[in-house]
Amino acid sequence: METISITEPKARREYLCDLCEKVIEKGEKYLSQILKDDVIYNWRTHIRCQNIADKLDMFYHCEEGLSTEAFQDNISNKYADIKNIDFEDLPSFSIQLDAVCAEYL
Repeated sequence: METISITEPKARREYLCDLCEKVIEKGEKYLSQILKDDVIYNWRTHIRCQNIADKLDMFYHCEEGLSTEAFQDNISNKYADIKNIDFEDLPSFSIQLDAVCAEYL
C-alpha cells in the first residue's frame, strides 16, 4: 500500500470514520489519507481514533493497514482488560472507545 497524501481538513459534510464507523461531524477536523493499493481510495478517521491506534501500537503488525475490524477488536480487548470483564459483558462500542481513550490518551 502506498500513501499518496495525508491531510487534516474540516469536514464539509458528514463522513463515517473508517476505524470506529461513527459519524465525523460537519465542521469537525479529521484525518484524510489518499491511499493506493490496487485502486486509489480515501481513508477518513477521527483524529482521536488515529491517536488511540497510534498510542496502542495497532499499526505495528499491519503491513496492509489497520482494518476497521482489527481496530474495534483491539479496543474491545483493551476495554475488557481495563474493566476486568468478559467479552459477553461488553457495553456498546462507543462506551468502550470512550473508556479506552480516557485511559490512554
